Amino acid sequence: MASSVRDSGIKLTQEWLMVMALRRLEVLALYRRVLRIARSWQAQSALAHDTETERKYITQEARSLFRQNQHLTDPELISKCVAECEARIELGE
Repeated sequence: MASSVRDSGIKLTQEWLMVMALRRLEVLALYRRVLRIARSWQAQSALAHDTETERKYITQEARSLFRQNQHLTDPELISKCVAECEARIELGE
């Protein structure tokens, strides 16, 4: 009995680790997507200086937010951050 409880605990831990690894890949893909958007960004004013300023802002904001949240482990909080990032992407596209 104790062995099966321990085995199920190990199984849950392994499943949790796999879920977190998949989530990490999803977040990294999202980060790359934001950086690609920043590289191709065009300011509404069509001025080169404005475009470059906005591209830098998008890149710096993404780096800052992703680094700030890189140690999150709460799945609910991670989901909120992912949803916020996706919403920002939708606004920008």
